[in-house]
Amino acid sequence: MKIIQRTSTQLKLHIIPLLIWMAGGIVISIGVAESQKIGRYRMICDRLPDSGHCEITQSSFWQTRRQTFPLKDLQGAKVVSRNSRGRNTPYQLVLLLPGKLIPLHDFWSSDRPSHQKQADLINQFVQDSTQFNLAISRNMFGLMIRSFLSLCGLGLLIITGFGEIIILKLDKLSDQFILTWRGLLGTKRIEHPLRNIARCYVETSVSRKTGRKSYVIKVMLTSEETFALMPYNSSGYDKKLQLTQEIHSFLGIEPTETTDPKSLVP
Repeated sequence: MKIIQRTSTQLKLHIIPLLIWMAGGIVISIGVAESQKIGRYRMICDRLPDSGHCEITQSSFWQTRRQTFPLKDLQGAKVVSRNSRGRNTPYQLVLLLPGKLIPLHDFWSSDRPSHQKQADLINQFVQDSTQFNLAISRNMFGLMIRSFLSLCGLGLLIITGFGEIIILKLDKLSDQFILTWRGLLGTKRIEHPLRNIARCYVETSVSRKTGRKSYVIKVMLTSEETFALMPYNSSGYDKKLQLTQEIHSFLGIEPTETTDPKSLVP
């Protein structure tokens, strides 16, 4: 929260959550990028008397790519895995060509049996010269849509849930404490007479998994009711403490560093 105006009668602060907007935008861009890798793929190989070729077609909602190579270069196929810290190991089907590997599809998935089944068909075709053609395909548009919607939905959720512009205005002339949250879902406004503001304090939360501390500024009324200035906790204790002291100084309240709400009641 940054002070944008301070006079003897008025104090105005605001928060523009640029980092949260960037985080949400990054998640959405990842969703768009991943959707370009998932769609439908097809591989067709023809074994002609004197020659032959293979063609791979990869399609998504955004583009279609084709590549061809001589059948004699096809040495087989195998399923490769990628290191993962999660429970589900991602796999990909690749074609073996002289000196290089060609992915049959750009995406990685945990469905190893499906990949292995297609790899076996390709290897059988390579080893059995009596097979004159090979055609394998898979439609993954359903997975692409789910991946796109889930990541883009998460990005929008981050922006709408935590990306609100927060404006705090304290006005001695009108005796008003006005807290405004402006976001994609609309505007929320909290108003109280200044005389009802007992104190501000920094509340600490500790993560059970990592042990990391995060903080949020809270306001206590003379009725002992409390509410947060921000809809989320974040790091930066010293800056939040400094802001509470600025508010106390403006209101003529003695500064304090305690985070125990019960000790803050006048």
